[in-house]
Amino acid sequence: MFADGRPQAVVAAYVDLTEQRAHFRDAFLLATLALCFLIGGAVGVPTIALYRRTREKRQADRRIRFLAHHDPLTGLANRAQLVEKLENALAAIASRGEGLAVHFLDVDNFKEVNDTLGHDGGDFLLKRVAERLCTVTRAEDVVARLGGDEFVVVQAGVRDTSQAEEFARRLSSAVSTPTNAGEQGAVASISVGIALAPADGSSPERLLKSADLALYKSKAEGRNCVRFFSPEMDAALQSRIALERTLRDAVLHERFVLHYQPIFEISDYRLIGFEALIRMPGEDGRLIPPLNFIPIAETCS
Repeated sequence: MFADGRPQAVVAAYVDLTEQRAHFRDAFLLATLALCFLIGGAVGVPTIALYRRTREKRQADRRIRFLAHHDPLTGLANRAQLVEKLENALAAIASRGEGLAVHFLDVDNFKEVNDTLGHDGGDFLLKRVAERLCTVTRAEDVVARLGGDEFVVVQAGVRDTSQAEEFARRLSSAVSTPTNAGEQGAVASISVGIALAPADGSSPERLLKSADLALYKSKAEGRNCVRFFSPEMDAALQSRIALERTLRDAVLHERFVLHYQPIFEISDYRLIGFEALIRMPGEDGRLIPPLNFIPIAETCS
């Protein structure tokens, strides 16, 4: 206030904006939080979805890689991984001068287990067989399942046949321990065929074939036993395959020959009848004895 050009009084006025500032601050915080939620939702949800898809893809890739090299039922190596590890083992023994043994195993009478306990019981037994084989083997050995009730164990560092046979006996003993499948028990036994490297083969395919032939011999001689491969087994297999082929061809083209053998009464030299005998001509035209082809015909389907 002025009088005669001189200030006489000073008037001061104050505006209290505390409440308005509080409202503005709260509104600003709410807006900031809302914006953060919007940004988080816009960025976070896709990021989480992308992370989940990436994680699921990685898990699926790991599962695919696992199944590509392992048996899905037992978790053991499958044929592909077995062949790969056999190749590496053969390369290693060539440089170290050692040997290895391929044990081809088959669970005896496994069909009866399936018929008695069902397929779930059969699968349970196969998993128990796999576990028990792993308890006997070492880290440098390989245990694989080829499918069905067939397993292969590759024994490293083999010096002679006695060492391989003793190892096969331990495998058989471990498997033969009784197993409880549900409410029922099952006792499994195995037949074992053994091929030694490099004597019986220098490639995975040849060794597996040799061990398989030895396994066939083991099963033919009563099962629950161990047999080593010998070259004669290959020759016998080729002969059997040729005879099966001839047998199927004879059935298809009706090439069997019926012979009648007379039956006489010795006391008065009287003919009392005839015995009908079937014969099968071979590829060379000569007749194949029934004792040779009938046992094969009984096993052919």
